[in-house]
Amino acid sequence: MTLESASNQALEPPLNPQQKEAVEYDGSSLLVLAGAGSGKTRVITYRIANILKNTNIAPWEILAITFTNKAADELKYRLHKLVGERARSIWAYTFHAACLRILRKEHNKAGLPSNFVIYDTQDSKQLIKMILSDLNIDPKKYSPNSFRNEISNLKSELLSPAESIDEYDDFEKHLFDVFRVYNSRLKKANALDFDDIILRTIYLLDNSAEVRAEYQNQFKYIFVDEYQDTNVAQYQLVKRLFGSGNSLTVVGDVDQSIYSFRGADIRNIVEFEKDWEDAKVIVLDQNYRSTNTILQAANNIIDPITNKYKKNLWSALGDGEKIVVCETDNEIAESEYIVDKIRELIDFAGYKEKDIAVFYRTNAMSRAIEEQLLLSSTPYKVIGGTKFYDRKEIRDALAYLKVISNPDDDVNLLRIINFPARGLGKVSVEKVLDFARGASLSLYAALNKVDQIQTLSNATKRRFQDFVQIISFLSIEAADIKNLETETDIVSFTNNVVDKTGLKSHFEESADPQDQVRLENLDQLVNIARTWKEGEADANLENFLEMISLISDTDDLADLNAESGFVSLMTLHSAKGLEFPVVFFTGLEDGTVPSSLSVGSSAQMDEERRLAYVGVTRAKERLYLTWSTSRLQWGRVVYLNRSPYLLDIGEELITETEYKNYKFAKKNNYSDKSFKSKYGFFKY
Repeated sequence: MTLESASNQALEPPLNPQQKEAVEYDGSSLLVLAGAGSGKTRVITYRIANILKNTNIAPWEILAITFTNKAADELKYRLHKLVGERARSIWAYTFHAACLRILRKEHNKAGLPSNFVIYDTQDSKQLIKMILSDLNIDPKKYSPNSFRNEISNLKSELLSPAESIDEYDDFEKHLFDVFRVYNSRLKKANALDFDDIILRTIYLLDNSAEVRAEYQNQFKYIFVDEYQDTNVAQYQLVKRLFGSGNSLTVVGDVDQSIYSFRGADIRNIVEFEKDWEDAKVIVLDQNYRSTNTILQAANNIIDPITNKYKKNLWSALGDGEKIVVCETDNEIAESEYIVDKIRELIDFAGYKEKDIAVFYRTNAMSRAIEEQLLLSSTPYKVIGGTKFYDRKEIRDALAYLKVISNPDDDVNLLRIINFPARGLGKVSVEKVLDFARGASLSLYAALNKVDQIQTLSNATKRRFQDFVQIISFLSIEAADIKNLETETDIVSFTNNVVDKTGLKSHFEESADPQDQVRLENLDQLVNIARTWKEGEADANLENFLEMISLISDTDDLADLNAESGFVSLMTLHSAKGLEFPVVFFTGLEDGTVPSSLSVGSSAQMDEERRLAYVGVTRAKERLYLTWSTSRLQWGRVVYLNRSPYLLDIGEELITETEYKNYKFAKKNNYSDKSFKSKYGFFKY
C-alpha cells in the first residue's frame, strides 16, 4: 500500500506542502516546528512509513521517543495502519520505557541486578520521609516533597551532590546529605527512581563503548516528539544514541514549552540548528483543529515573545464564532456564568458534556465551578484528581507485589508489614529496624532473623514469621509464572495476592460503605492484569510492575472518548495535548494568568504567555474567557484587574459581556447566611 492510498483509506486530507517536505526530507537532522493542531503525529508516522518504503531500513532500526505511553500507543496504532505488522518491531516508546528496555538487557554492564525495581513518585517521597527521620531533619520545616523535587532537578541536569557545602544555606546543606543517603538507600533496595532510569542509561553509554556502538549502529533513524519538553538528561541521551551517518528528526513547538518547573529546557529546541550539523527547519502553521478567530487570538497572545521561530497559525475552517469575554464580580458569579452557558450549550446548541472543558490556573480554582455543576446536576470529572494507582488500596496491593518481586524494598515492606493489621505495632517494627541497621541488613533479611532479637516477645516473633511465610510462599508462586508447565499466570497470581495477604477479606468484612468501592478497585487491578497479559509475550510479575511504574500523570487522565458523559475540569498544564469543541478558560486576571509568581522573570513571564496560548488553542469551535474583579484568597477579598492577554487578543475578535454576583443569589433564592457562608459569598 502506498502512502497516498493509506491516506485515502483513512479519509484524511492529502499532506500539505510543508508536511510533504518533512515526510520526504532525507538529510541528517530535521526540526519540525509543529504549531498546535498542525498534524505533527501524522508527519512523524508518514515520515517513518516513507523511510520503510523507500530504504532498506528495518523497523527495529527506528527509534521513536514520546513522553507518554498514550502517545506511544497512538504512534504504534497509526504506524500499524500504514505499515502493518512491521510496526510491532519499531522502537516506539517513552524515554523511560526505551531506557528501561536497554537497562534490562544490559543490566550486568550497567551494574544493576536483574530484578531491579522502579520507585515511583510516592515511593520516593516515602523513602525521603524515612531518611529525614533518620537524619533528625524536621519535615515540617523542610518538606519531603521539596527534597524530592530538588533531587529530581539535580538528576535531570546530570548533577551530583556537591562536595563542599560551606557556601550553601541550611536547606541545601540538608539536601546534599539527603541526596547521598537517598542514592545509597536506592542502591541497597535494588531500586531506581524515575530520573535514574535515564541517568543510568547515560552512564552505561558513557562507560561502555561496546554498548554505545551497538545502539548507535541499531538506531539509524531517531525521532523525538514534543522536543520542547526535553530536559538536559533527555537531550544528552539523544546525543549519545545518535551515531555517525544516522538521522535525527525532532518535532515540537517553541510556543508550547510550559514545563520548565519539571526541568524542560527550551534551549534544546531554540538552539537546534547550533547543536546539529546541516539542520533543516520546517514550520507547520496550518491548523486542522480550530477556527481562525481562535487561532488569531492565540497568535496575538504569543506575539510579544521574542522568538526566531515565529509562525502564524491559520486554518481553512473559516472564522467561526467570536470569542466571548465575560467580566464577573467574583468566583461565584464566574462559576454560575460558566455553568449557565454549559447548560445552554447542552440543552439548546446540540453539544454534549464530553464536548466541553473548563480550564483554570490551579487546582484550588475548581471548587466553585464544581459546586455549581453539582447544583445544576451536570455530570463532570476533575482531570488530574486522585489517580487510580495513587488510591491507598491499590498502592497497598502494589506494595505487596513489589516486595514479592524484590524483598529488599524496605519502603514498600514497611507499608504492608502491618496492613491488614496483624498485631505488629510501631514499637516492634522499630526494634527490627534497629537490628537491621546494626547488622547492615535489609528489613526483610532482618525479619528472617527475628529469633535473634531478644527484645521481642515470642508471640511477636511468631507474627513476624507468619508474615515472612506469606511473602515467601507468594514469591515461590511468582517464580512459577515464568514456568510454562504450571497453571499460574499474572492474573491468577494477582488475584491470589489480594486474597492471601488478607486485603480482600479486610474490605469484605468492613462496615464502611466506601470499602466496597475499594474492593471493586482491587478487582479492577486484577482486570488490568488480565488485559495487559493478552498483549504481552512475557507476562511475568516484574514486567507487570514495570508497566504500571511507567504510567505517567498524563497517562492517568480520564478516558476522553466518545462515550465519556461528563464535562472535563482541569488545569492548563493538564490540558496540553487535548482538544474540545468548547473551552471555558477561567481566571484571566493579572496575577492569576499570568501568575503573580512570575513577575520579575522575563523567562517565566514568557512561559505564562505560552501557557495561555496552549489553553486557547485547545478550543475547536467556541472559546469563553472569564475573569473576576475580585477573588477570595487566604480568607480575604483581593481586587484584580483583567489579564493583559485579554487586551492583546484584539477587540475585533471578541464579544464582551458581564455577569454579576447578585444574579446568582436572586435566581436560586440563596439568601440565608448559612448558604452564603458555605458557598463563599462575601461582602464588598
